[in-house]
Amino acid sequence: MNLTINTNIGKEEKANYYIIADHLRTTIFALADGANFEPKGRGYILKKLIKKTALLSYLFRFTVEDLVKISERLIEINSFCYPHLKEKEDLIIEELRKETSKSSKLVNNAAEKLNSYYSSAVTAQEIFFWYDTQGIPLELIRTYFQQRNHQFPHQEFDKLLTEQKKRSLTDRKKKNISTF
Repeated sequence: MNLTINTNIGKEEKANYYIIADHLRTTIFALADGANFEPKGRGYILKKLIKKTALLSYLFRFTVEDLVKISERLIEINSFCYPHLKEKEDLIIEELRKETSKSSKLVNNAAEKLNSYYSSAVTAQEIFFWYDTQGIPLELIRTYFQQRNHQFPHQEFDKLLTEQKKRSLTDRKKKNISTF
């Protein structure tokens, strides 16, 4: 795999390559410092970073092994100043491979669902269901619309999202649950 960026690409696409590299670099340093992929705290943030990386990787058709190669290269480059990265490389790569595999499977499953649900006459309520209930990433949904030259119903979707947030806040208050 060639790790150089084609300079003939658009700014947004180039930015997404940098997002992948930055998310992987952040995760590598956190894992080297003893963090784990967990459902809370910094482990939760790491999971979110890898989910975003998996989504962008899907859009660029990168495999888990491509991400591992990028991670190995990032470790190699950064270990000059941070030798502990090289010392913990096996652990870092093993954990990254497991989490990126999980996240990539989730994104692939979401894309398959989207392929089976999608039609040009889809409503904002259906899109919200895909996002809120089915767990299909909004960026993936928007990409599908863009690829098919269909308008994404931003205003209707945003209204549904705002209503859901209000219901959720009301529910949390009733149950006396705080988010942090």
